[in-house]
Amino acid sequence: MSSSTPAPLPSTQEEQYILIGVMISLAAYGIAFVLFIQCIIALREGSAYPLTSRKPFFVYTITMFLIGTAYIMANTSYKILAYTTHRNFPGGPVNWVNVNYSSPTTLTSNICAVISSWGADGLLLYRCFIIYSNSLRAVRFVLILPIILFIGELASGLLLIIQVSHSPATIWNSVNLALPYFAIAAACNVTITLTIATPLLLHRRSLRKTFGRNNDLSKPYTSAAAILVESSAVYAIFAIVFIGFYARNNPISHLFLSTLCQVQVIAPFLIILRVARRRAWTSTTGKEIVSATRSRAEQHLSAGQQRGHDIIQFSELHVKRPGSPTTSLELASPVSKVGSDDIPFAL
Repeated sequence: MSSSTPAPLPSTQEEQYILIGVMISLAAYGIAFVLFIQCIIALREGSAYPLTSRKPFFVYTITMFLIGTAYIMANTSYKILAYTTHRNFPGGPVNWVNVNYSSPTTLTSNICAVISSWGADGLLLYRCFIIYSNSLRAVRFVLILPIILFIGELASGLLLIIQVSHSPATIWNSVNLALPYFAIAAACNVTITLTIATPLLLHRRSLRKTFGRNNDLSKPYTSAAAILVESSAVYAIFAIVFIGFYARNNPISHLFLSTLCQVQVIAPFLIILRVARRRAWTSTTGKEIVSATRSRAEQHLSAGQQRGHDIIQFSELHVKRPGSPTTSLELASPVSKVGSDDIPFAL
């Protein structure tokens, strides 16, 4: 007996990558949620900072989390519709997504993805100004290129949103705006990452050369993990890998596209967490580390001198008297005879 329900279409490799990408993005959203809670707690307990300086970070953290949440809800919902309700659509789920690319749900996910990219790179650009704020005016010229690229990212992202919302084009069949946007966004992120990482690496080299590799005062700021977080290197590497597959129209790019928005949320949260815990690099961190290390060295030197003075005073209590036997303690203390008494003194 034949069934009136048509047989489901066989899945393609592209469909499989899309589904796997959605699953990875859900896992990444879980990481973003945990970091969001940690950031809020750290900012609330950050009594070292006045409330007025913490409010912008509160607003930024909540806004980025809401953007990431809206993206994951919109992206997951229309992918579920594509793979369940419209599984037998002519051309399969991928074609259904392309046909309905200008729908409100799809448009919401695209807008959230673009805005999260602006927010992530905007925070990195702000960190650049913080790190270079006390540098020479000539050094500040290195910030010109990141600023230009960030403006280009804003413009190209806005044009891309307008294009996909007013035409049947998608980011997969219309590369005239999508590819330039992703390329500019990746270039902006990589440039800002290098701009932040370079002074941190130079400070790390200088501090290690001066105070050694095991200086515990500089480790929270100059360790490899700290530099990776401060410069948002993970986000930069992720963006480069995605743009490489996307430019070649490789379906593997779907694995990175759905997760990219969550990475753009996770990277700033890691930075804010360091800021709230007073472990983030500032314009005066290098000087503070040098000053604290020198102060500690002076304290150790002073303590050593004090211990030496105490040993000498202790040895004076065991001065050899006429007719008394020589002890090993006296042999450890250099003495000089003046008259009939042995009066010790430090050489």
